[in-house]
Amino acid sequence: MDLGGTMQADETPAERGDELRRSHVSCSAGGGARQEGRREQPPPSDQRLRTSSTPQGLPRSSSCAVDCSDESSRHGMTSGRFDEDDELDEMRALLPTLRKVKLILEERGASVVESRDCDEKLGDVSDSASFPAPSCFVIEPERSQAAGGDSATLAAIDTDDDVEDIVQESKRTSQHVMIEPKGSTHSILQHVSKGISTARRPSDSSSSDSANGEYVKLSRDAYSLIYFCPPCSVAFWFAMSTFVFQIFILCLILVDIIELESSNPMNIPSGVTTVVRTAQFVAILIAVATQDDLITAINEFHVGYHRKALTGEGTHEMGGETWQWFLSLATRFAQGGLCLAVTFILIMQSTDVVGLFLDFLAVTFVSTLDDIVFTLAREGYFSKKIKKETDRVCRVRVPKKEIDSHLFRPLVFIIVSSLMLVGYVAVVSEQRIGYFLSCKSVSVQFGDEFSASLGFFSGVYEVSHFDRNRRPVYLETNAAAGSGREGKGMFAYCDDLEAWTFSYPNNTAHVADPCYWHAKSIETDVYDMMTLRPSDWFAYGRLAKQPVPFQHFHSICVDCSRSSGRGSCNGVGRCIDNRCVCDPGRYGLNCEFEEPCATVKVDTELGGFPGFNRWSEYYSIPRHCNDTSEELSVYGRPVFISDDETSTLKQIIVYTGRRWIITAAQNLYHGVMQSTRVVSPGIYISDCDLVNTLATSFHGHWDQFGPEFISSPTDVGTPTDSATPVGLTWYRANTFEKSANLNAPVSTHLLCKICDKIHNPCKNDGVCQVGGNCKCRRGTFGALCQIRSFQLCPQIAAHFGDGFGKKALGGFSGTYGLFQFGDTSVNGRAVYIENRSQSALFAYCKNEHAWTFTILVDLLGEGVSISDFVYTKFDPCANWTAISPDTDSYDITAVGANWLVRQDQRESAGIPFDFFLLWCSDCTQNKNPCNGAGRCGPNGKCSCDNGRYGLTCSIQESCAEVILDLSSERFEQFVSSRYNLLHRGSSGRVVLYEKPVYYSGQSSIYNASSAMKHFVIIFFAGHRWHAAHTQSFPAFRNGTNEEELSQFLSSSFHAYFSKYDARYVSEAVVQDSYSHGGSPIQLKWYLPGPFSDRPADLDQPITSKLHCAFCNAIHPCNNDGMCINNTCRCLLGTYGSHCQIDSICKSLTIAFAEPLEALGGIYSLSDVRTDYSDRPVYTNEGSNDAMLAYCLKLGHWTFSFWNATEIDIYDIDVCSDFYAKSRWTNSFDIRSAPSWFTRVNGTEFAAVMPTEFSYVCNDQY
Repeated sequence: MDLGGTMQADETPAERGDELRRSHVSCSAGGGARQEGRREQPPPSDQRLRTSSTPQGLPRSSSCAVDCSDESSRHGMTSGRFDEDDELDEMRALLPTLRKVKLILEERGASVVESRDCDEKLGDVSDSASFPAPSCFVIEPERSQAAGGDSATLAAIDTDDDVEDIVQESKRTSQHVMIEPKGSTHSILQHVSKGISTARRPSDSSSSDSANGEYVKLSRDAYSLIYFCPPCSVAFWFAMSTFVFQIFILCLILVDIIELESSNPMNIPSGVTTVVRTAQFVAILIAVATQDDLITAINEFHVGYHRKALTGEGTHEMGGETWQWFLSLATRFAQGGLCLAVTFILIMQSTDVVGLFLDFLAVTFVSTLDDIVFTLAREGYFSKKIKKETDRVCRVRVPKKEIDSHLFRPLVFIIVSSLMLVGYVAVVSEQRIGYFLSCKSVSVQFGDEFSASLGFFSGVYEVSHFDRNRRPVYLETNAAAGSGREGKGMFAYCDDLEAWTFSYPNNTAHVADPCYWHAKSIETDVYDMMTLRPSDWFAYGRLAKQPVPFQHFHSICVDCSRSSGRGSCNGVGRCIDNRCVCDPGRYGLNCEFEEPCATVKVDTELGGFPGFNRWSEYYSIPRHCNDTSEELSVYGRPVFISDDETSTLKQIIVYTGRRWIITAAQNLYHGVMQSTRVVSPGIYISDCDLVNTLATSFHGHWDQFGPEFISSPTDVGTPTDSATPVGLTWYRANTFEKSANLNAPVSTHLLCKICDKIHNPCKNDGVCQVGGNCKCRRGTFGALCQIRSFQLCPQIAAHFGDGFGKKALGGFSGTYGLFQFGDTSVNGRAVYIENRSQSALFAYCKNEHAWTFTILVDLLGEGVSISDFVYTKFDPCANWTAISPDTDSYDITAVGANWLVRQDQRESAGIPFDFFLLWCSDCTQNKNPCNGAGRCGPNGKCSCDNGRYGLTCSIQESCAEVILDLSSERFEQFVSSRYNLLHRGSSGRVVLYEKPVYYSGQSSIYNASSAMKHFVIIFFAGHRWHAAHTQSFPAFRNGTNEEELSQFLSSSFHAYFSKYDARYVSEAVVQDSYSHGGSPIQLKWYLPGPFSDRPADLDQPITSKLHCAFCNAIHPCNNDGMCINNTCRCLLGTYGSHCQIDSICKSLTIAFAEPLEALGGIYSLSDVRTDYSDRPVYTNEGSNDAMLAYCLKLGHWTFSFWNATEIDIYDIDVCSDFYAKSRWTNSFDIRSAPSWFTRVNGTEFAAVMPTEFSYVCNDQY
């Protein structure tokens, strides 16, 4: 091997590899470790080369062997062994440096000899075929009598300057220089006096630094740089930065997983499944064993510190100070311990196995960042200086100090593992007793939409006990339920359902079964019920017979002993036995309410509670008889009792969990007492008996009572959540279910009688005086001055719904003006008469305390004028058709909604309208009369500009012509598909019920004098659009013309009184909705009801709709169509007046039987537009001599073929030149076409069998 020369011309890379292998010398780091594998014999002695030289001795150096194998040490310092592949790579990198040394030594006259003595001096090496016997080179001095000297190992050769220094020192001394080309990144030079080594070898049993003869490597991580690098060097601070970065990441994790302000700062779950518990135990054991830096710190402490091994001349730039060793040890322990602490918290926080081990791996990754950073630094990713320091760390070997006790590391490992297991056992024990439950007292409010009983079980639930799987069981704390478990609502976990459930027993003598549920959560295995969201709960739907989502469900922790984000009693109360005792002036479970109003009053402006009983106007909060300072409360809300003196008039307002109820006190009292005897109205019930019974025994579900009225819900967390029923809406009760009849609202409202300048001020500039009474200014009255004098509206407008079987009450929609015949009034209030036909009145009925609507036509006698009738015979209480809610108001617009309609004059009560609205339509009283699109006349009516409609000109004309959507079922009775606005000569458009009229000619009837026609008209009838034939009107049976028709509709037509047949009826048109427009486009249509005149039969919808015939900004083209000259230009594959149809087949495969078999194949959508329809056209690919098209005139799809060489496709008449046609269809999609027929002769057709003609769509969906 020629170290000094370059690669020879005939030298191959393989030979160069052999050369490197021959130069390999084992550099065992401790105990004379041997290279594994087979050995080869050392080179023969005749290979030695000798030259004359007189090298000088080299200075002394440390006896620390230096090496840098690429085998990474996982747990601290380990015995040195080399990975064979890494050694070969390092040897290749070493070869140029060795050649430099050889050349320089030979130039200085040194004799370089290859020696066999290396076997004895340097230890045995591998006899593997991959690693030949070692070779070393000895530089022999000229004088054999040179002074003896100790052998020494110098630092690695890194630069040419190092080589020069070695050569110069060799010349000055009488020492031999042995060059060891080792399997490491850098070479080792060892100086042997007179060829005989006196160095302490790793195998030297006399070494004082290693009693057992073992040398170990420094760990390959950033903490070894802290120990080995010079203090304050770049590498030292680089390593410290790595430590800080690891600590920073771990601190971020701690900040994220720990909530110091919580009662459970480590967020330990209240319980976990057995599988997770087992995984936690296994993870605890693995955590200590895999904590790399902690184990390394223990190993490093076991090895100990050897200052002597790292000192000496030539190592003055190295670190290795005592404080550095302690610092590296401390940072390892700190980072490893913190990692272990974070791992423990994450393990105990885990509720599933996968998440547990993912968190575990994440922390393990953070722990290995120091190893990763060291590897990157050694690869040169940061700087050359840091790379150099990492290389030095790789070469360092320190003698291993033997500690007397071999139990040190096992003992430390056991202690750390035991601490982890003790923490694990402590957490598990606390979980089993419910210490980590987020809440032990829960306030729950159920929605009652699916079960009225659920609302009665709203209230506070406390942990009673734990089930067999150590999940908590919450029981109702209602005083009426007693102290046992019987008859109480229960929240518990059902193992069969794998869900949390709410249940209650069938009677008060049994305990609830959690698997016989009335409400349940989603499937879950959580141990803490409060971790579920409100949306995770479902009620049992009686109609659906399955779980249905709650419309309202609210749960909140009411533990005041744990200030978990709630604040202890909101700072306005004291927490005693985990219950809030509120300060004076506060109220509620958490003292969240201000002190409730002591007296509530019925708002007389809207009337009192209706019915046969006379209900009180004032209700006050009673106090306990044995403690007059404590107010009576039920379900956490105060109870209100009427102020009447006798029991027969005593009523009570009480809260039942979600709603307030009002009922007779006797009814409620005896229901609570569960008495079956009938109590006569005269029996006296003392206040103390009633108060004591309610305080100790009332339960909304178990007690048998019948509420008269039930309020709207007071949902927790919404503006309706308050301590009193003030401002709520009331409904009549469904007595048997104790639920609200939402179809029977009453107008009654309650208000607080006691005024307060801040929270309950007087209205209409009233003054709140001392004592809580309002002093009202002139013209206002009421407890809060809420009733004021008003400006009489001279003209009102009403919008009637269908009236539930009444004959098109929508025909009475329109304006009503003050009755102007003298100073006419009824019951001291104004009378309004219909402007259209003066055939209906609004007046006030004193007996009913309500406004009524009466139709006059059937009441007027022969020759009796309306004015005479109103003066002498009219009784608004006798024959009314509709009635308002109870009110004493002089202003009819104060009761603009919630009217009732009487289905039959023989009935005494009414039912709610499907729709009713009444308002003041006098434009002189509006700030923006006629919406700037018309003129307000002296009569209070708007004269709208052209193209505007409505009482206030708020409706814009959106379309002058409408067309039928031909993509679906047509109005079968109608032929025309286009409808234009109806005009009345030069007077403009015909307007009916404030909307335009559309018409279309159908056929002509000629007589001697004029041409008469039948028309199809579409007009608004007050509540719905109607479509009718003019021939259904008695006056037009023989036909009519446009002028006569427009005259009739403008002056004589009334949707209620006029006789006609409505063929089709639209959906209801509601004020301020999408349907309230100036044209009937995009509305749903129905057939009229079979047993009523003109109201729609919602069970018979018509799929057709009307569209605007023109496109514009309001009615754009669909599917990227372009609006050009008010007409949509559709893309290929889209059709319809507004390109709204795109769900058609793009490609067909057609099969024919003989003789047309050749015409079969693929037919694709063509851009051909025929004059016969606007529907798709399919042509066969290639020959282009056959097509499928639609004939609008016939209403059929047709198939045609021709000779393409003689006839062009545009010459084909698809309505006559066809071979086959379908049955009648209106569909744009040929796949919807029914059976087909082939032409037999000019007029006869025969049915086609599927085997003779069939097609299938090729589109992929």
